[in-house]
Amino acid sequence: SVIIDMGGGDRVSEELAEESNLGEFLSQSGLQPTYGYFTGPERDDFEHVHRIWNSGVFKGGQSVLILNAGLVRTHNSAVDPFAWLRKDTRYQKMVAMGVKIIDMPALTCMKHIEGAGLTVFDALDGKPCSDGKPLNLLWAHMAKEWYSKLITALETEGGDKWLP
Repeated sequence: SVIIDMGGGDRVSEELAEESNLGEFLSQSGLQPTYGYFTGPERDDFEHVHRIWNSGVFKGGQSVLILNAGLVRTHNSAVDPFAWLRKDTRYQKMVAMGVKIIDMPALTCMKHIEGAGLTVFDALDGKPCSDGKPLNLLWAHMAKEWYSKLITALETEGGDKWLP
């Protein structure tokens, strides 16, 4: 399994994918790519993702759109920050074309986990903080809950078939 990160607005990677006809190359090489597009709730986030998806550069595999609620500026679990997006005709076209949608929940204590010198996966593994002390038990619990919800969302969309 290989993960190639070509995001973050990096035009060089996008141009390389286009010039090399990456999708065709992967297909001819017998590889089954899964293209992951990540968007926050801001319209500019989705504009970027849709432009790349719509360009056709990444074709010949499974496409997944991750709706990252962790990028919401103000967290209110009663409000869907992607409600506007779900009504957008471009989003609906992506869904109609087979793009799988994964709702990635917010992990509101992430700043505290990172502040302790850990990644979320360190927290899940029970690693100690950078000062050698254990992570706050509530934050460790919240990380496990977040991960469980993310895995459930992936499995619901068939992620076990297209993720390593």
